[in-house]
Amino acid sequence: MAELHVQKKDTSIWPWIIGLLILVAALWFAFGRNDNVNNGLAATADSTYTTPAPAAPNAPNPSTP
Repeated sequence: MAELHVQKKDTSIWPWIIGLLILVAALWFAFGRNDNVNNGLAATADSTYTTPAPAAPNAPNPSTP
């Protein structure tokens, strides 16, 4: 009978770490950026209306005869 030599393959942890970092970056890009974009648009929209509303016209005091 033939003799089979079984050798354990050396696996590295680096592909798992790099894959995890890419996954986290993709999730942040997909979900994390939306909050910052909406806050920026809301601040821009509010800053365009900085002039106060015109005051009511001067009416005579009702207690004067």
